[in-house]
Amino acid sequence: HDGGFQIPDWFVVTGEYEDHDLDQALSRLDADSYAVRSSAAKEDSEGSSFAGQFDSFLFVDETDVPKKIGEVKTSGRSEHVQLYSKERGIDEEVSPPAVVVQRMVDADCAGVGFSADPVSGRRDSALVSVVHGVGESLVSGEADADTFAVEQNGFIARRDLTGDRPILTDSQIREVAELARRCQDKFGGPQDIEWAYHDSTLYLLQSRPITSLRGMADPTASLMIWDNSNIAESYSGVTTPLTFTFARRAYESVYREFCKILRVPKKRIEANDAVFANMLGFIRGRVYYNLINWYRVLACLPGFRLNRSFMEQMMGVKEPMPDEVVRQIERESSGTSRAADFFGLIRTVAGLVKSHFSLKRQVRKFYLRLD
Repeated sequence: HDGGFQIPDWFVVTGEYEDHDLDQALSRLDADSYAVRSSAAKEDSEGSSFAGQFDSFLFVDETDVPKKIGEVKTSGRSEHVQLYSKERGIDEEVSPPAVVVQRMVDADCAGVGFSADPVSGRRDSALVSVVHGVGESLVSGEADADTFAVEQNGFIARRDLTGDRPILTDSQIREVAELARRCQDKFGGPQDIEWAYHDSTLYLLQSRPITSLRGMADPTASLMIWDNSNIAESYSGVTTPLTFTFARRAYESVYREFCKILRVPKKRIEANDAVFANMLGFIRGRVYYNLINWYRVLACLPGFRLNRSFMEQMMGVKEPMPDEVVRQIERESSGTSRAADFFGLIRTVAGLVKSHFSLKRQVRKFYLRLD
């Protein structure tokens, strides 16, 4: 029940041990049979998974546990482990893995789950694969599996079945996808999990990073373009996180108020809360414009096409935003007809005129508040 996860009882052997210590640990588990599995730092790293390289054994009788522990440790020196390491540029010798001895779950069905799609790179789509019985036949590639794609809202977008009827119910499919996402939240990155159902209880057997996602862009993510054309003059060199958070808050407040002065409808300002809050970015100690969000703020105002070139000149960008990106921003902010855009322009001009004539009064109020 570690952290709210249903995990079969276990203990780990990290080095040499005394027979009586092993006997005591096994008696505490008191299982009909055991799973004897490897667990190594390199096996679960973000760079190399080592998945399937070390030996693991299922349905091990208590009398055979010491022998299987030895075989798992020895598998760390096998030829295919050394070859795997060499292919991935891992120079140092692979240490013998620690050994997890776990109560064996005699699964009704089992499989793997991915909190993100490891093939397409989509972070908003979880994949669930399942076979009858324990999942070893699936992990080893000996059996085909039912496979499901589950979106963030729980919608099952894809069903690839091996038989006439799915092995899992829809609620079970969603439960496994949610388990994978909870593991992702727990470990701070997309996870590849192994799981099993027994008597309607979902057990988590293993969780490791999805190594294939390294350097792979999310095709459903929003495009971001970072530019420091003239902000580098204000924040030259390395900037501290405290200074950045102050600057980001200042930009958010100033441009939100700017839109209010220009009579941008309140609903449109609220709909762009995330845009105002992310006009700047902090990358490797330097401050950048989140350029697309600046265009989105500009698109809140009428006359976007005309104002766009003025903004590019003001910000000092070396080349204009690609037309296809600008068209996408226009589509996002469209919802207004030409007539509505015209009346919006009149409203903006009226806001400017009002601000002009009330400026002295506003300055006096500001100084009063400041004092």
